[in-house]
Amino acid sequence: MFRGDRGHIHHRLIDRGFTPRKVTLLLYAVCGLGAGLSLLHSIFQNQRISALLLVPFGAAVFFGVEYLAYAEFKVVRRFLWLDFRPALRAHVVLEGFERALVKARSVGECWGILQMTGRRLGYTEMNVCLSGERFGIVSTRDPELASWQMRLNLINGDL
Repeated sequence: MFRGDRGHIHHRLIDRGFTPRKVTLLLYAVCGLGAGLSLLHSIFQNQRISALLLVPFGAAVFFGVEYLAYAEFKVVRRFLWLDFRPALRAHVVLEGFERALVKARSVGECWGILQMTGRRLGYTEMNVCLSGERFGIVSTRDPELASWQMRLNLINGDL
């Protein structure tokens, strides 16, 4: 924050071959376009026309950011399209787990729901103690593979 860098829009445009004059004119044009679209947006009370005005502005911003190749936006895009999907999938699985668990009528049903959810989340081994009963599954996995362990301490000494 306290050191100069070449990450500003005008530096990036100059690095891409624009002259300082062309950079200035381009930035003025972009600001003018944004101001013009915002004025049109405030003039038109029709929401459809207002939404249509936002489309070219959004497209211009998207392509401008892509052209400038900011690393931060690449990380966000990668997160949204690659890393976010598994997290979203796991969230959906856990929501279904919660709904099914509320409907369970016995400890055995709870164990069946836990097993199914564990498999869907990629768990390879589970050991559970519910109401004094012990349950467990072990998959045929390579013991050399690294693994995570999760331990939940429940009320009444259940694990």
